[in-house]
Amino acid sequence: MKNVQVPLHYKGLVFSETGELKQILEPGVYFVWRKEVRLLPDDKVISDAQLVKTIEASAFADQFRILNVKDGEVLIEALRGVLIGLYPAGSYALPVRALSVTALIADTSVCDIPEHIPRNWLMKPPLSGLVRNFVVENHEYTCLFIDGKEDRVLEPGAHFFFRNVQALDLRRIDKREQMAELSGQELLCADKTPLRMSFFARYQVSDPHKVLTELRDHEKQLHTAMQFALREVCGTRTLDQLLEQKDQVAAEMLQAMRTKAAPLGVRVTDGGIRDIILPGEIREIMNQVLVAEKKAQAAMITRREETAALRAMLNSARLMEDNPMLYRLKEFEHIEKIAEKVEYITLQGNGHVLDQLKELFTGKP
Repeated sequence: MKNVQVPLHYKGLVFSETGELKQILEPGVYFVWRKEVRLLPDDKVISDAQLVKTIEASAFADQFRILNVKDGEVLIEALRGVLIGLYPAGSYALPVRALSVTALIADTSVCDIPEHIPRNWLMKPPLSGLVRNFVVENHEYTCLFIDGKEDRVLEPGAHFFFRNVQALDLRRIDKREQMAELSGQELLCADKTPLRMSFFARYQVSDPHKVLTELRDHEKQLHTAMQFALREVCGTRTLDQLLEQKDQVAAEMLQAMRTKAAPLGVRVTDGGIRDIILPGEIREIMNQVLVAEKKAQAAMITRREETAALRAMLNSARLMEDNPMLYRLKEFEHIEKIAEKVEYITLQGNGHVLDQLKELFTGKP
């Protein structure tokens, strides 16, 4: 006989000499005769497979919850809401009265994680090693493909999946407004003049499902559509028409882009011509033409101003001829201008001062 003490929150399992479970002891002090006693915590999953078989075959099986975990499943153990353990396939037991312990069986052979598994457990070891985490931004359209097959569209937020043999592929499309640019595109005008043009377009994906599932590299296809639209609109005009009708050409380009982008699931919102670049020889010729035009305009303006000045002088002369007083005022005006440049005047003391000034300015005594 031996003295056995079962602590609080423990159970004592009494086994016979043949290994049969004979009795379960609650916390306390007991005297046991030639029997093996095994102490087990009552808030812990029993993971000993042999012990679980013994409990299952005993008369006390109804006091335990037998958990059979299959291949592809895991047993998740939590104590008072805190994740404490993860068990692979096998047989386990848990006292029925262990109300503070949570034991969940999750099927990891499928990628979806059951909703009753708290999300905060998924980011903690050891469960985090079995979980794949994806974040979908608010501006993204994200489609989930499982083993190459389209499965569902994921809403913005964090998504968790079990890590298993299933291949997961998240294909994303940015729903925000974007910009496409056609830089330095070479083309021939209707008058066979070579030039390079740059065009930009702002666009937004209007049918993301079509872009993801039916198109390959929609940005490249949009770029090709811009090239065709540029040749259709600009290739039918001469160089002079392109330069004079730049706004009209941009509007036609935008309309052509909208028509060609619609089958691609893309909506073009705005666009315009950024640059028109001419070859060096053509640019030099145009500069010479421009200089000649400006020189001709300058000469014309000069002649017009000279004619106006002569006409004004003729009118003044006619007025002075008809009116001697105006002629006299004009003389005084010139005398005043001359006097402004004279530094000093010498007067002789042998005559009246006013008479000397009159003689100085008029030349008459």
